[in-house]
Amino acid sequence: MVSWLWKYGLLLGWLIIAPVSWASESIGRYQVYTASSVKEGKPIAIKLDTFTGDSWFFNGDYWQKMKETGAKNNYKQPSYLLSITDSKGGLVIFRFSTVNGSSWSYSDNGWGYIHNEAPKQEEPN
Repeated sequence: MVSWLWKYGLLLGWLIIAPVSWASESIGRYQVYTASSVKEGKPIAIKLDTFTGDSWFFNGDYWQKMKETGAKNNYKQPSYLLSITDSKGGLVIFRFSTVNGSSWSYSDNGWGYIHNEAPKQEEPN
């Protein structure tokens, strides 16, 4: 009985959650992402332009532009996503291009490009 309830409860849960997930994949020009940090103890909200990758955080009064440290591509369709994760050191914010797979992380210095592989080190002679 418990196995049956678990299996069909999981299926029912998936049916309830799936439309929400599908709706978020069909994104428009702007998306708002929210998260809460255990370390800082306060919620944040970030607005993302999914065409250009430009982003703003809500400072309590208005949307303030997040600092860019390099170049990114502009597209004619939704192409950027954000991911926000809480960690011991605070929130970790990633931006990802669905077109070319580029990614960035946000720090005090602004958006920093994440290289696909570590730089090669020279072998000692």
